[in-house]
Amino acid sequence: MAKKKVSNEQIIQKYIKEKLSIRQTAKSLKVGHRTIWERLYRMKIKIRPKGIGLSDTRKKFFKEGKLHNWTEGKTKESDPRIAKAAKKNSIWQKLHSTGWEPVRKNLINGRSKYEFILEKAFRENGIKDFEVSYVVSTGNKKNLHNGIPYKYILDFAFPKIKLNIEVDGTVHKKPLVKESDNRRDNFFKSHGWKIVRFQNNDIIHCIPSIIKLVNNHIQCDALLLQNP
Repeated sequence: MAKKKVSNEQIIQKYIKEKLSIRQTAKSLKVGHRTIWERLYRMKIKIRPKGIGLSDTRKKFFKEGKLHNWTEGKTKESDPRIAKAAKKNSIWQKLHSTGWEPVRKNLINGRSKYEFILEKAFRENGIKDFEVSYVVSTGNKKNLHNGIPYKYILDFAFPKIKLNIEVDGTVHKKPLVKESDNRRDNFFKSHGWKIVRFQNNDIIHCIPSIIKLVNNHIQCDALLLQNP
C-alpha cells in the first residue's frame, strides 16, 4: 500500500490556521501522528503546549486552563475506572501497613540478562527457596524519606534466612549509585539481612564459585536456624 503524501501547506492549514491538535491533524489528513510531529519539527514550528488544540473528547476535562477532576460526582459503582483505582490503592495500603513483612511480586520486565543466567544456574544446581524481584516494604509512606524509598526490589532473596543477592551492572560504579547502595545495604543489615553483590562479569566467568559461595551461606544459616 502506497504511503499517502501530505504537503507542508496542508499541515500548516490544519495545525496552525484551524488550530487542530496533532492527532486531529493526522486524522483529517489520514496519516500517522508521528508523521505530523516529524514534519512540524523539520519546519521548525513550535509545538503547542497541552491544553491547546485538544480533541473534543478531552476538552471537557479542562476548565479555565486546569485539568478537571473527572472523578467528581462518580462512585465505584457508577464508573469501573474508579473501582480499579480503588483496588490498586488498597493493595499499596496493604503493602505499607505490613511494615517489614515482605510482599512477593515477580516483575516481567526490569531484569537484566545476567539475572536470568544466575537464576537458571541456581535451578540447575538445586538451589531452592529463593525469590526473584522480591519486593520488601520499608514502612515509609513517602516515596523517599531520609534517603530510603517506600520499598526495595531485591534481585534474589532467600526470605527464610534473610539472604539478599544482587547482580550489579556498571551503573553501580557511579558515586551517587554507590551512595544509594550503601544506604540500602545498611538499612537491610540493620534488619538482620545479609547482602552479597556480584558484578555482571562474575556471572559470566565465575558461576561455579558463585554457586559454591551461595551454598555455603545457605548451609551456615540453616545450621544457625536449627541451633539458635
